[in-house]
Amino acid sequence: FLQMLSAIKFLHDHRVSHGNLCCKSILISRDGIVKISALSYLTSNHDRKLKIVKSSVPSYYLAPEVLLSTPCNPCNADIFSLGVILFIMINNKIPFTPSNTTQLIDDQKNRRYHTRNSMLHKISIECQVFLDVLLEPDTTLRWPVDKILNLKWITS
Repeated sequence: FLQMLSAIKFLHDHRVSHGNLCCKSILISRDGIVKISALSYLTSNHDRKLKIVKSSVPSYYLAPEVLLSTPCNPCNADIFSLGVILFIMINNKIPFTPSNTTQLIDDQKNRRYHTRNSMLHKISIECQVFLDVLLEPDTTLRWPVDKILNLKWITS
């Protein structure tokens, strides 16, 4: 996951957001090197608030602000998508399973996702907190990739 964060940091440092992050866009080479694909939704000028065009990924990967078509920082939305990817990596299931977009947004905003019981004793409290940081529904509280990469838990 650290390699994914580093790749997204590279994009964000160059004022570009991915906008299409999902498990299918994460490739792992035989040598264990992570590569990010599906770059057709790259967005530049992330300092401005942009209305993001919904990408081709399933809606549960998209941040609530994207689903609501609210002008937002697209780099911030990438962080939410990384949270969904990490959740799937840990739980082998998607975090949100609503029947429609309205329910999905409500589930995201109210943090209705749960780690599988079989995984609770296998992942640390720090990892659970990290998931909450990434899946933060409030854009003003969601951490940028630089702050995330400074977490001792992530770098150790």
